[in-house]
Amino acid sequence: MSDATFKDAEAFLEELGVERRPLVVESPDDEDDRADRPADEHVGGAGDAAPSPPPPLDEAVGQAVAVIRAITGGAPTSEGRLRRKLADRDHPAPVIDAAMQRARDERLVDDDAMAAALVAEWRAKGHAPRRLRDDLRKREFDEDVVQRAVSVAEDDEPLAAAFALAKDRAEQMRHVDAETAFRRIHGYLGRRGHGDAIARKAARDAVFDDRERERTAGR
Repeated sequence: MSDATFKDAEAFLEELGVERRPLVVESPDDEDDRADRPADEHVGGAGDAAPSPPPPLDEAVGQAVAVIRAITGGAPTSEGRLRRKLADRDHPAPVIDAAMQRARDERLVDDDAMAAALVAEWRAKGHAPRRLRDDLRKREFDEDVVQRAVSVAEDDEPLAAAFALAKDRAEQMRHVDAETAFRRIHGYLGRRGHGDAIARKAARDAVFDDRERERTAGR
């Protein structure tokens, strides 16, 4: 390229108002100096900011207790479930332990009272001890709490409890044949935790007794 051509290009850029800046070429020594510069001398982006320190223990516990209040405000909740929810929110174990103690002191949680109330409700619906245990464990109660709550139901005579439940169902199924009534009641008892042998006997005895009373009354 001739000097004239180069000058013509400079004139063209000047006419366009393009500012000319000198070209600076860094030497290898300059690159070495930049690499050796401490990290805090670099111009940092958003990711270079130092992480904020964790809040003091009392503040962190207060935040965790606030979460517990929000959860238990809608419905009673077991300690096991609360602990899991706090852990899911990245609260460390010492904070969770302290928060749970404060929640117990404030009566925000009471596993024994809650489990006993649930067992009383479910027993009224005919749930057997096996079903009671399963349902309490699903709600994440501690195993000791489960055993204490279910122990009151273990004194029940299993067949008598199943028959009482089957008897009520048999009276509601007089519109279907005896075998269909038996099959439905047997399944109903099984879903409430009664063992197969007890559920089968209770269902058959209940259907038979109900149909026999109905025939006798019709004579």
